[in-house]
Amino acid sequence: MLNKPVEVAKTSLKNGDARSSVISSLIENFESDPDRPDDYEDIIKQVPGVTYITAIDTTNAILLHFFYTMLLHPDVQKRAQEELDKVVGSGALPSFEDFKRLRSLLRSKSVYGPDADKFNPERFLNERISPPDFAFGYGRRECPGRYFGENAVFIAMINILHVFNILPFEGENGPELPPEDHFESGLILYAHFHSSFSHSRLGC
Repeated sequence: MLNKPVEVAKTSLKNGDARSSVISSLIENFESDPDRPDDYEDIIKQVPGVTYITAIDTTNAILLHFFYTMLLHPDVQKRAQEELDKVVGSGALPSFEDFKRLRSLLRSKSVYGPDADKFNPERFLNERISPPDFAFGYGRRECPGRYFGENAVFIAMINILHVFNILPFEGENGPELPPEDHFESGLILYAHFHSSFSHSRLGC
């Protein structure tokens, strides 16, 4: 996992067809620096490796929670899809350029109002209310991958919503909704449930 990406980036740089990436930037910066540390190749390997390892569980958990809440709140899913249709249209996929045009997820009533216990994504349209910053830490200990992680989750969510309908799993006795607050305890909380996707929203 650590060696292959660096080997590919080095080959691409040598051939002149390297795409912009963290690894290619690190290689170029270190190899042009006469004061580079002796172990710079290990640093090049470890930076993307650590980024991947630390992000995979949290990103996976967030996307599972996203599917879970969309199943429990189809009205919110529908409103988000309507806004995507309005902003992006039916002939394209959402991109980062659409972020500012998309309007449209903790429980302190003094901050979030009397409906703090209700799933209400629109509450974040209020500029005074920011997402829970504490999840990424503060100051010198703030997660260096914060904005990468937020953007990765955002682009995944809006593309899924734009293309698919997230539906309850069809069991032997009909649709099966997941129980509320059914999570596995631990450092990272995972929801366990079944769902299905209907690829019927777009022709793209």
